[in-house]
Amino acid sequence: ISVLGQHVALAGQARLDASGDAGGGTLLVGGNFRGQGPEANAQDTFVGRNVTLDASARGAGDGGKVVVWSDVETTFKGQIAATGGARSGDGGQVEVSGKQRLNFDGDVNTLAAHGRNGHLLLDPAYLEVGLVADVNGDETTGDDLPGNTLGAADFGAYSYITSARVASLLFSGDVTLEASYSLNVTAPLTVASGGTRTTLSLFSPQVGIYAPMTLNNAALNVNTGQSVEDGILVAADVRSLKTISLTGSDIFIDDAVLSAFSVSLTASPTSGARIGQTSASSIVANNLVI
Repeated sequence: ISVLGQHVALAGQARLDASGDAGGGTLLVGGNFRGQGPEANAQDTFVGRNVTLDASARGAGDGGKVVVWSDVETTFKGQIAATGGARSGDGGQVEVSGKQRLNFDGDVNTLAAHGRNGHLLLDPAYLEVGLVADVNGDETTGDDLPGNTLGAADFGAYSYITSARVASLLFSGDVTLEASYSLNVTAPLTVASGGTRTTLSLFSPQVGIYAPMTLNNAALNVNTGQSVEDGILVAADVRSLKTISLTGSDIFIDDAVLSAFSVSLTASPTSGARIGQTSASSIVANNLVI
């Protein structure tokens, strides 16, 4: 099922159903994965609070593919399901992205009862995981719903997602947060205990962790892509019962604790690469690889 156009909006009780007994299908809203493919990309895409997109496998088989995309601004407040089959199969693949700006306040389920959990990708230009969602980046929070298309002068405005939303998403599947320029965690992020093992991946040239992360059964993977002048700054405690992996040209732990069963710190082999920490910092792990 494809819903395409220059301006795409799904509102009210809209439901797109590509679920199937032998596996989930494909749902494309506003474009294809990362905006690539023969489909025409939307300039702006809006998915309302009571909208449901379902590409789940009902009996056996893998969950399907769901993409919500725009070249400028995407606002997503709905629900997506791309779960694996009740008897067998893996979870599906979901991307919700705006090439310049993403306002995400929805729910996604890619769990698999008898297979590997699926994956959610969010990838605007700049992303902050904080306390509130500023839906259009104008520093007014709460009820400022977007109503216009953003122009070139707006490029570079931050996209926001709340740490509570990231935590709830991690309880039901892997989550990848990817930003073209920078990604910062500025509010405490706590994943409820007792969930299945999932992974939070943070991909951006500049990644800053400025608030505590208590991940419990979720693992953390941070990778800058080792581009020019990339770096990872950990300035708050990060704790996981699974693994923590940091990869970049410049990794620095500033008065923080990394605690996990396994911790891996990998610096780029290029000249000038470094791994450092302050004297007040520490790493607690059964297995440590540097």
